[in-house]
Amino acid sequence: MSDEQLAHHLREIAEQEVPGDLDLWRAIRAEISEVPSPRPRRSVLARFVPRFEMIRSRTPVLAALSLTVLAVVFGLMSVPSAHGRIDGMLRRFGLALVSSTSVVPSAPQWRDQIDEQLLANGVLISMPSIEEAQRRVPFPIYLPSSLPDGLAMTDIYILTSPPSGPRRSISTAGITYRDGDGRTVFIRETLGASEGSGVPESEVQDARVNGRAALYAQGGWKSEGNAGPALQWDGTMDRKLLSWENGGITYVVDAYGLDLSREDMLRIAESIR
Repeated sequence: MSDEQLAHHLREIAEQEVPGDLDLWRAIRAEISEVPSPRPRRSVLARFVPRFEMIRSRTPVLAALSLTVLAVVFGLMSVPSAHGRIDGMLRRFGLALVSSTSVVPSAPQWRDQIDEQLLANGVLISMPSIEEAQRRVPFPIYLPSSLPDGLAMTDIYILTSPPSGPRRSISTAGITYRDGDGRTVFIRETLGASEGSGVPESEVQDARVNGRAALYAQGGWKSEGNAGPALQWDGTMDRKLLSWENGGITYVVDAYGLDLSREDMLRIAESIR
């Protein structure tokens, strides 16, 4: 599950900064209309974003609902404010708070051809080290000094914004920590407002990180077998989210499979400085 979990986050962040000339609908229409074919060669980016098929299983399958899907559901093409309510969605501290615990995605998740376009457009860039990432971003990257035992840094990336002039700007840094069993802590740091993960507003709790207002949530989206295409929020899923803002940077800590408590998440967050 660790690769799918990482893919979820990268898709969420890439959705914020996809260049305007990237034709997503052509790929989506092709995905819907074409007869399934043998799995194509994975793109270079597949190390971070593996193929993620639309959920059709009769048994409940965990589904990381990215803002790619939410944008289709709510018709959201741009977000003028990180704190405004738009089409049933409230954005706060790197989370997209939706008004329902059930959503019906009207398009599949992205596929390899989209991954290749993201890579070709220079939207998502893998970094060999934190030092190299820090040289590329215009804000300080802070790392946690407190993490669960057994986790090690495995992936570092930066995300560029669409070019408004001769140069792109770097807007996001992401760091993944994993253990040998795929249990993961993912940390996203974004300059300014962040689109963030889709979470039902009713499932979010207020919190504080080093005295600053924050949001905490537990759970994730999953299919309901024969219930149709709708995805339901499962508040018992072992996924924890904590988000806040500090000094113009939006921070999101996202943990999977570690059975962390709210206090554990706060401990990680408060060590990022």
